[in-house]
Amino acid sequence: SESNPEIIHNTKLHPDRGTVWCAASSRCIVGTYFFEEHGVTVTINGHGYFRMLNEFLYPKLRRRRIPINSV
Repeated sequence: SESNPEIIHNTKLHPDRGTVWCAASSRCIVGTYFFEEHGVTVTINGHGYFRMLNEFLYPKLRRRRIPINSV
């Protein structure tokens, strides 16, 4: 700024991102699941995917009475 040369303008270098998961089969659609930890998007690895299956997908299928091996 010509009026204040020491002013700082903060801008994001990268857009906000998210990792989202959804499942679709002939029997149902299950989702959406956002891969986050403490409100922050995380990169998916085997441990995170396994946790999502056990804590999100399988309980949803059980509530709908859909056998896990039939999806």
